[in-house]
Amino acid sequence: MLNIFLPIIVLMLLNIGVFLLPVDCGEKNSYAITVFLSFVIFLTIVDSSLPKTADTVSLFQMYLFCLTIQSTLITIMSLVLTRLSTFNEEKITIPAMLLKVSRLVRFGGCCRRRLCSIKGGKSIKVEHISEQNDDTKTSENENYVEPSDTGSKPTWPSVVNGLDAFCLVLFSVFSIVYTLLYVAICPNLAAAK
Repeated sequence: MLNIFLPIIVLMLLNIGVFLLPVDCGEKNSYAITVFLSFVIFLTIVDSSLPKTADTVSLFQMYLFCLTIQSTLITIMSLVLTRLSTFNEEKITIPAMLLKVSRLVRFGGCCRRRLCSIKGGKSIKVEHISEQNDDTKTSENENYVEPSDTGSKPTWPSVVNGLDAFCLVLFSVFSIVYTLLYVAICPNLAAAK
């Protein structure tokens, strides 16, 4: 059973690796489809080796089916993200929900919010700490506008990169949960031949 389970884990990791490839790389979609087809072929091989007289579906087949569905969703997301990266933000506006999701996983946005505050539509530095000669620190509350925040508009490729990171985290969590549930439900896996 271990000689079947380990290749599935490797295929699962390879499948999640789709979101590590940049969108402008031409091989992203073909990589996703190749791993999906590998899952389908592996599912047919395992299905042919299982007994046909069973009245119920085995837990292993359900596990493989869940991973195949996940691989399908990953392939679809890869295709959608590739298409989104070709959009022009001047012609097609970026929906607010996509912006929120893409900023959710980018840690730079969280750190920037601690330093800056939105006041009157402008980003101002809340507290600027500078060192003086006598090693004491003073706080200056100036209306200093961050240079990186002035006029910078999100682009479709930057949103797609954030969505790639979000999908990487999401599908990694799902894969870990599937695998841990399967191992917890089937304690015979370790004792298998």
